[in-house]
Amino acid sequence: MEMKTVDATVHVQPGQEAQFMTAAHALIPAARAESGNARFDLYHSTDCASDFVFVEVYADQAAIIAHRDSVHFQEFLRALAPITNAPMDVMIFDGEGATN
Repeated sequence: MEMKTVDATVHVQPGQEAQFMTAAHALIPAARAESGNARFDLYHSTDCASDFVFVEVYADQAAIIAHRDSVHFQEFLRALAPITNAPMDVMIFDGEGATN
């Protein structure tokens, strides 16, 4: 099976963390409901209060594209625009990671 893992880091402007979490909480259940999504988790940095990372696992590249083009993701991007310091850092990896 061709799994793809996405790490997407968001650098929020200091003081805008609550607004980010509101937008993220709207995105997460919709993303998890996508047919090609196997995992969609959000982590908060312990080093910098305004940094967050999404760890996402998809069935294939087509599922990533479907997520990227979805209405809920486009709405999330619009919500991020005024509260982020930089564009989202996105890295895509083959596989779903090591399991123990």
